[in-house]
Amino acid sequence: MSIVEKIKAGAKRAPAFYIIIYWFSRFLDNLTTYLASPDLKYEGNWFIRYFNLGWSEIIIRDLVILVFVTTAVLYAVSVISQYFISHNGSLFIPDFIKRGELIFSLIMLATFFIHIFYSLFLSVSNILQHFFLNMSEGFLHSLGVLYVEEVIMKYKNIFYYYSAFFAVFGSVYAIFYIRILKKKILKSLDDNSC
Repeated sequence: MSIVEKIKAGAKRAPAFYIIIYWFSRFLDNLTTYLASPDLKYEGNWFIRYFNLGWSEIIIRDLVILVFVTTAVLYAVSVISQYFISHNGSLFIPDFIKRGELIFSLIMLATFFIHIFYSLFLSVSNILQHFFLNMSEGFLHSLGVLYVEEVIMKYKNIFYYYSAFFAVFGSVYAIFYIRILKKKILKSLDDNSC
């Protein structure tokens, strides 16, 4: 099966809900970043700061990442599905380590879920920073002040810890998703055998 055929096969098995949430979470992250820091003066992403990216470069970068990760996830779902089908739902951990496309698939699924969860978290963080920077009073401003002054300013490296947390959480969720995929494949194999 060619790579294009695997991507097409993955598109039939991958839940559209996750793909939509993925694209939405990245859009929401950019939108809330714009609300909090339209000139990118307070942007915390080291990559954007290091390369001094503007909004057009950020949008192009995100579109490239979105297309690549989405395509890779469709490929990954296909590869993992085919593995389960050919092994009657059995999972052999050494196969995942030995076979490059299986380990790539697992990494891409983990990356996908890490991006979703971290982007949603960053959107909330950006909104709270927007409240801090752009509101002068009220409950939402107080909430923003609490978050910025008591979390971000006190713990300068907090986003590294957040990144590590979401890397673990997204990876565990990817494994959970593979188990769900396995159950669906076993059910379809049982339905086809009847």
